[in-house]
Parts: sequence; structure tokens; C-alpha cells
Amino acid sequence: MRGFNKFLLLSLIGLTVAGATAIAAFHSRGKGTAQTGQPQKSREMTDFENKFPIADADEPEPTDLKERENRQARGRKYDKDKSGLAIDPYSDVVTTSSHWATGLPAIPVEQSAAIVVGSISNARAHLSSNKKKVYSEFTVKVEEVLKNDKDDSIQRGCLIDVDRVGGRVRFQNGKIGLYWVTGQGMPSVGGRYLLFLSQTDEDPSFSMLIGYELRDGSVFLLDNPGGGHPITRYQGADEAALLRDVRTTVNKNP
Repeated sequence: MRGFNKFLLLSLIGLTVAGATAIAAFHSRGKGTAQTGQPQKSREMTDFENKFPIADADEPEPTDLKERENRQARGRKYDKDKSGLAIDPYSDVVTTSSHWATGLPAIPVEQSAAIVVGSISNARAHLSSNKKKVYSEFTVKVEEVLKNDKDDSIQRGCLIDVDRVGGRVRFQNGKIGLYWVTGQGMPSVGGRYLLFLSQTDEDPSFSMLIGYELRDGSVFLLDNPGGGHPITRYQGADEAALLRDVRTTVNKNP
């Protein structure tokens, strides 16, 4: 969904930080009326945007052969992305209200190829192979593996790459555009998260299905579809209780 003016878009971002229920209601009403002027961004809006890594529109191919092959594989995956986040150099923000969370439980064990607890050590963004999409990639230092269906190399203490559609793009004129799926957040470098990861046969890298931030013994929503979605019930929950629920669900779905 595009064509929002900057005022309403910044308001939308602020609402995402405060709670995605209001965002869902906003999208259901469609586009707002035109506004003039460029209001100053709040700290919450700026913090939200800064969590999205930046890719350069003229980013060169990696010189390392293995890295280039991995980048190309991920790029082809995001060529096929159907979220609607097509790169538009004329828009400050492009967002979509795709129904990515419909039918998804709060603890999507069956839908996940792997479930890990880990901290984010690096973040970056890249364009897809056809240069029409942007995705963000995060390096996760694994603290605990709660489920692992396909990749035996995932062990405690190892580093894995996890990607998600969306990010920021810096164009040649210096303008930076923001691309994001409503209700999906981006993890912060240095943060600790419980991540549910999906994987396709054509690309062995992991994509972020949903995540929860774990901080000071409590749970904070990385993703917030709003509207009473099951994910939202873990906001403010005890970290130990969430992890116990995950382990119980994994044991029930070996």
C-alpha cells in the first residue's frame, strides 16, 4: 500500500510502536487525505526507523565467491516475495497490510524449521536480484536451540544468518526510503530474542517467521499484528513462562 503522505506515514509508524491494533484499524479505513508540511519526527518514530538496516541502491556484488552465491540465492528468493513492498525511489515510505499473521499461532512450532534464543550481533540490508525488493539480514549468536529440523550445524554459540523482507534503501540522490510490512518489526543489534525461523528448499538460509524480544526477564513484542492476535498475549509476560510454553509445544509436536 503506497501513496500515503509523510504526515500520516509518520503517524502510522508511531502507532506501530505504541500498538498495532490501531494500525490495523487505520489500514482498514484506507488512505487518508493529503496533508502539507513535514512535522518533526518523534523519538519513537526515529527509533523505529533506525531499526531497519540500509541498503545502497547501487550496491555492488560481493567479491568473495561464496558470499556472492549466498547473496544471489537470497536475492532470488526475494524476487518472488509477494508482500507488495516494491522499491519506489519517489516514496519516502512504502508499507503493506498483507495478512501475513492470519492463522498463525503465538507459538508457531509446526510452521518453524528452527526455533532459537539468541542475540543480534550484526544487521545489514540488501536488494533482491531484480533490484525490486529489499530485505534485511541479521547475524544471530545462538544461545539455545529449542527446535532444529533441518540444519545440524546450528549449535549453542554458533552464528547464523536470518533474513526478513523490508528495510531501508539509500538512493543515489541521498534520499532514503523505508519499506516494511505492517505489524512486523526488526530486531536491534545487541538485543536478545526468541526467533521462530522458516526455511525453503531453494534457499538454506533462515527467514524470520515471528520473534519476541527477551529483556530483563520479560517479553516484548517484536511483531504485533494487533486485533487481538494470539501473539499479543505474550506482551509483558515472564520470559521463563514463554520459554516453558515453547518447550512444551515442541515436545507435543516432535
